[in-house]
Amino acid sequence: MAGDVSNERRQVAWIGQGVTIDGRVTSKQDIRIDGHVQGTIEVGQHEVVLGQGSEVKANLNARSVLVGGTVMGDVTASERIQIQSTGVLLGDVVAPRLIIQDGGVLRGKADVAGTRQKPVARDAAVPGVQLA
Repeated sequence: MAGDVSNERRQVAWIGQGVTIDGRVTSKQDIRIDGHVQGTIEVGQHEVVLGQGSEVKANLNARSVLVGGTVMGDVTASERIQIQSTGVLLGDVVAPRLIIQDGGVLRGKADVAGTRQKPVARDAAVPGVQLA
């Protein structure tokens, strides 16, 4: 059907500025958080967007995380973590891609290859050393 975009529309859950959640947040769709969350956030293979005014004290696990507010906790992403110029992330991160815009803050350990499979070197001259 031409013009029928209802099936193409992406569904995004939203936690607004006036909302505070204390506990575990799970979602089977992308989620945007502009409010306050304390606990854990797990969205599997979906995206978490943390708006500029958001305050999150939680460990996050998602496909992709965009940080525009403040996060205190560890963040694991299977695809990427992006910290915007207004974003502050205080915790350890694991993702194959980490992007920090000018002004963004990361205070913690970063493992930017943590979710990728490491290549196996077939002809390594030194045991334990992999050739590129």
